[in-house]
Order: sequence, then C-alpha cells, then structure tokens
Amino acid sequence: MPFRLNNAREMPPGGCKFYVAHTGQWVPSRGTLTSLLDLMRAVKRYYEAHNMPIPENLQEHVEEQICTSLPPGWCEDEHHAQNKWWSFPFTFQQVTTFTSTMVSWWRTNRLEPVETQEIKARADVCSRCEFNQDPDGCSSCNKPVLRQFTEDLLVGTRGPWDNALKSCKICGCLLSVKVRVPKGILLKHMPTEQLEKLPAHCWLKK
Repeated sequence: MPFRLNNAREMPPGGCKFYVAHTGQWVPSRGTLTSLLDLMRAVKRYYEAHNMPIPENLQEHVEEQICTSLPPGWCEDEHHAQNKWWSFPFTFQQVTTFTSTMVSWWRTNRLEPVETQEIKARADVCSRCEFNQDPDGCSSCNKPVLRQFTEDLLVGTRGPWDNALKSCKICGCLLSVKVRVPKGILLKHMPTEQLEKLPAHCWLKK
C-alpha cells in the first residue's frame, strides 16, 4: 500500500514539490507549493508541456514521494513509514566507517574507475536529492578525515560536480565516493532493505 497523506489539504513541513525522474527536474523548479492540489496541477501541466503521458496513479506516486521526507504522523501507515525511513542511524562515525570500508575494498580489488561523464551524471542526481545531507556530528573540522582516505580515488575525476555532494542518508556513504563505484558493486554490497529505501529518482534504480 503506497503511503498517503493523512490530510491532503494541510501543507506539510517544507511545502510540496515533486521530482520527475524521467527528466531529472523538480516541480516547481524553485521553492515549493502550499498544497497538494496546487502541486498536482503544476505536475500535470509539466507532463503536458513535455509531451509525457500522465500516469493514472500519478497522485499516489506524488503523495508517496512527499511522505518519504516527512516525519511520523503525516502519512498513513506511520509504523511502516518509521521503519522504512527513520530507523536508519546517520552519524559522522557511520559515514567514515562505511566509506573507509568501501575505499579499502576498492583499492584491494583494483577496479576500473567509472567514466567521468557517468560520475557527473550521478553527481547531478545526488546533488538534488533530499537524502544528500551532512550526518550528525559532521563539521568543518572533521571533514578532512574523510578526504584523507578518498583523495586518491578522486584523482583525475574531481570537478565542480563534487562541490554539492555530502553523504547519502540511506546508505551512509560519502557521495563523492559512491558516485565513483561501479553500480554492480554497490548493488552487490547494499542490503535489500537499504536498496528499497532509495527514492525512485536514484541512479542506482535505473
């Protein structure tokens, strides 16, 4: 059962917006709207303007996407929502541990790097994702710790596309590392529970 807003007439925290995975764009492109009704009108206009068929279950999809970023109490099946989105710890220590493990694995297996164009495309998606966040306990004074063990991985592919990347709240990995790891390796080592939590627009789900 898709998550649905308990009260579609009430503006949720942060307002309403929708990510169109097919085009990689947000509706609205800037800011948010104050109601689900206004958002649905804007999304339908967007689909029509881009000559895309409007799915029959579009509103369900829009509400479910909104619910993934809301705290408990705003959507149906609250217990399920809590288990799916808020039970995952997200701390600086976790990010360093997960990322260092991934980098060590990468160095040991000496894999071919992901093409720079693909890195840029992934980084573009991640930079606009609601789960691109700094973990608890992360500050300017401890970020150099992360750079120390990722520096050689970024050589030759570092660019402005890295500037907006933080950490993935779903898997706990430093995104500048994640976008450079082959998709097959990430899928192999990511638990099914985490994979299911990734939003529909994530490049790992394409």
